[in-house]
Amino acid sequence: MYDDLDGGGWDLVGAPAGMTIEDFITANGANIQVLGDNYAFAQFNNASGQWERYATDNTDTGSFTPGQGYAMATNAGDGATVAFTGDIKTTTQNIDIINNNDANEGVGRRWNLVSNPFPSYINGNTAAGAANFMDVNSAVIDDSFLGLYGWNGSDYDTYNNTSGAFSIAPGQGFWVAAVALQILRLILQLLCVPPQELEILF
Repeated sequence: MYDDLDGGGWDLVGAPAGMTIEDFITANGANIQVLGDNYAFAQFNNASGQWERYATDNTDTGSFTPGQGYAMATNAGDGATVAFTGDIKTTTQNIDIINNNDANEGVGRRWNLVSNPFPSYINGNTAAGAANFMDVNSAVIDDSFLGLYGWNGSDYDTYNNTSGAFSIAPGQGFWVAAVALQILRLILQLLCVPPQELEILF
């Protein structure tokens, strides 16, 4: 879904703590790849099917949206880190997802980039725990693409209830395909401490 030849390797992330965009750039801008006048840090607009990058002149304001996903690339190769600081979420988080596939003469997309907004793992599927992301949200995900789609560095992996047990890591971003305008629910009951042998997304 996203391959930027100017930006190197990308990761899909979310904010596991409340933080403004300005504070995040101030703390981490030196570690984020720069592409012209923008950072390699973007959100996906599925109404237009386009990525919207954050500018290096720090004119972008606002805060991370809990549960929303972002694409990001560092300038230090594998193993580089960025830090999120701020208040942690202690209540259920909901985020709107929408199928814009038929909008704007086919320009829109059904895909929504979302994330785990908690500083804890959450159960991904039934095999991981009775309360899990797939069971809570399967009704709002398009049946033709039922699952979570995660970037592994070169391609997308699909995780769903036919997969082995998996957990979603704190701050991990991933794609879901929406049926229509729906609410994706990230409830506290999904939180878990995954056993060592459990597969971690991604």
